Amino acid sequence: MKIAPLVCFVKILHHWLWPPKLQQTLTLLTMAVGALTLAATFFIGEGALNSLWKDLDRLMGNRIDVYPDVGPNDIMLKKRPSADLTNDDLEYIKARIPWAKYIVPMFFDRARVRSHSNSMIMPIEGIVPELTKDVLYLPVTGRSFSTPGQKGVIMECLATESAAKTLQIDLVDSPYIMIRQERFKVVGIVPDPPDTGPRFSNRIILPYITAQVHFGTPGKIKVITVAWKDPKDMDRTVKALGEALDQCRAPGGYYLSSSTFRIKRGHDIVNKFMLYGTAQAFFAIFIASIGIISVMLANVVHRTREFAIRIAMGADHKELSLLILIESVLMGLLGAALGILLAIPVSPLLIGVLAERIPGTSQLEYLVNLKGIMFPLVVCGLCALFAGIIPSIRVKRMDILAAIRAE
Repeated sequence: MKIAPLVCFVKILHHWLWPPKLQQTLTLLTMAVGALTLAATFFIGEGALNSLWKDLDRLMGNRIDVYPDVGPNDIMLKKRPSADLTNDDLEYIKARIPWAKYIVPMFFDRARVRSHSNSMIMPIEGIVPELTKDVLYLPVTGRSFSTPGQKGVIMECLATESAAKTLQIDLVDSPYIMIRQERFKVVGIVPDPPDTGPRFSNRIILPYITAQVHFGTPGKIKVITVAWKDPKDMDRTVKALGEALDQCRAPGGYYLSSSTFRIKRGHDIVNKFMLYGTAQAFFAIFIASIGIISVMLANVVHRTREFAIRIAMGADHKELSLLILIESVLMGLLGAALGILLAIPVSPLLIGVLAERIPGTSQLEYLVNLKGIMFPLVVCGLCALFAGIIPSIRVKRMDILAAIRAE
């Protein structure tokens, strides 16, 4: 006896699904288009964010550099022992941003660098041991600083690929260079900084202690570098950093590196893309939901005699109303599943179209993720469920005698 309702349910679904009705097909396709748009938006958007965060180290976007700048508040800065960044500033910032990955001093200057055959003025960087693990300072050839080199006991340095080529540095035969009057051994070659011209791609990296002792000023910090553990902390960290600098220096009395804000702009672009894509998807799903209401109302009218006979034989109005709701949800989920399957091959094509219209988007990657699968299913299913309420109410209020008399 328990099998009979199941067989009846299957036959009713077969009666609904099998006939190739144009209206049902169009509604299903509209729902699929909405789901496709929604899934592709999340696939591309999440993929872009994933690539963005994955490349933060390469893009120098996982940290922000603070430079001393007199700015419009030079009068306030004159009250300080020095208008430059100091160790007190560093300690104050550390106390205000305890969640940071690291807050460290960094040396930056320019000096004449000479090899056995070439000479030119190059940027000089001094980095603390924490920064030697950064992707930008991992040697592609040779090694990083030794422990004595990091302590300033011996004179070691790293050169970027451009600097090594310009100075014709050979790590085996001629690894020594002169920086001003000091002789250094080049122990490794690191990648060029991204998005920089020849003026800044040629650079020499030293241990911070060495750079500060030989080329810096006691008590004066050239740059303070602040990094965060989680990319989501970027906005919070930048805001707290600005507030701390306003207190320990003066409002506007500093300059923040622009690399972080370039990443932020990229993040904003991705968010806008996801917003517009989601809005278009919801519009298509809304149209499809109206189509489901129309289809299910027509389905109820078409099956009036069937429903009337079933009610006359003892079926409950609630059971038939539930059946209409299930059919509506199935239509929505079927359209969502079709849209999600189509979104997987369509997403790379959409990236190609974006690359032709928006510079810099050719590097976007799509990422098939759980959010891009579940969100369209949930949205389409809920919309179809609400769309089936009106037809189900009509079934619930059906007049059996009038329906049979009409037959």
